[in-house]
Amino acid sequence: MRSWLRTWVLFAATAWPVGILLRTVHEVIGHGLIAEAIGGRFLSFYLSPVRGFAEFNTAPGVATLLALGAATPLTSGLGLLAWAATRRSERFVPRVAGWYCLLGALTGIGAWGLYPGLASRSRALAGDWSVIWRAWHVSPLIPGAVTLALLAVLGAVAIADARRIVTVQHPAPSWRGASAAYWLLALAAVLPKACYLVAFWPHWRPTDRALFAFDLGLPLALWLGGMIGMPLARRLGWAGPGDAETAGRGLRMPDPPAALACVVILLASTLGVAYLFGPATRLRSGLQVRALTADDYFEVDTRTEVEWALDADGSGRLTVRSTPPAHADSPFEERRTGEADRLGPSRAACERVLEAVASEIDAVALQPAVQPDRSQGAWRCAAPISVTAHGITFVVPEGAAALTITAPGLATRRYSAQGVPLALSPETARWVRPDGFRGTDAVRVKF
Repeated sequence: MRSWLRTWVLFAATAWPVGILLRTVHEVIGHGLIAEAIGGRFLSFYLSPVRGFAEFNTAPGVATLLALGAATPLTSGLGLLAWAATRRSERFVPRVAGWYCLLGALTGIGAWGLYPGLASRSRALAGDWSVIWRAWHVSPLIPGAVTLALLAVLGAVAIADARRIVTVQHPAPSWRGASAAYWLLALAAVLPKACYLVAFWPHWRPTDRALFAFDLGLPLALWLGGMIGMPLARRLGWAGPGDAETAGRGLRMPDPPAALACVVILLASTLGVAYLFGPATRLRSGLQVRALTADDYFEVDTRTEVEWALDADGSGRLTVRSTPPAHADSPFEERRTGEADRLGPSRAACERVLEAVASEIDAVALQPAVQPDRSQGAWRCAAPISVTAHGITFVVPEGAAALTITAPGLATRRYSAQGVPLALSPETARWVRPDGFRGTDAVRVKF
């Protein structure tokens, strides 16, 4: 029993630093450096032993989507390459670390295809690929179906490979033996993460807590898909049976000093990352890469309200009002939002945010923005508009706290899956975002 426990601790001690390394690649290279490469600015990033995110500033449109989307293929690709390079190693740490790189790569693929579908059903979830598929007007069912097919085959590869690492009592061709080996490895990666999340539970953002279920559910989905896809994977030669004579043999266990080094690396990586960045998102200090400028104003968390003022002759004005959030998420966020509020937005930053808002609306032509100004404690970005129809569907931007539409003789219809009520008067319609709702909405008006 002690040998099994010692082996499981070594699995966890290998999985934990690998997970931190993959998150670092995802945030620093996949988001930050990709943003720099396409002409943007890498502003800051945050890592914890279980989470990570980055702030970056790019032009709207394709560049932003590239900066958002490059991270997942990059992380998954590097994970698959690391697994391929180590899958025949006889040394414990490289072999097991390679398997966890494979698991991390499959987690990235799951985030690519399955996470957007879950995010569309949840008020608390949002992520890179949720933004991308929505911007491209792609139903989450399509990437979801593709991902399920991939995970069925690649999950079988992960199960078969786990069986070659772990010696269990069941005969190798048995699905019980393969499953026991897979879960011994998978739980070594999942349970320490779950314990860490629970330990700091009140100090995580709602999004982080919602991702908890995703973290726990994906290994289960991978196992189910792998068991279903095992016959096809074996037919393709990707998942051999792994007979009992070779399963787990030839894999040299670390000697006591090397095993102790694995545990020391686990503790050092956990304490080092928690100390440098803060142990949880509401306690974070973060790491600033570039100093904020007025061009970066909207990359920092702000409370924004969108106002559309329409006239009967087809002219009007679009205004975005922004203030610091009422309650900062963390000391780092409070410092950043205070600095951004002192700087205010540049005219270029205003033009970007106004273009992003107007691009979602048909029949609206946006004219050049006026110089931003401060009024009643809020920064205002505004631009004249012209409309070519008297019936318009106004989309509520994902980050907007409120949407106000004023027009003569206003008649409205709400298109909302969330049941958000509107405050109505003969010339005004006002939509206010409920707490915890991160999605988009739309209001149809006639005037």
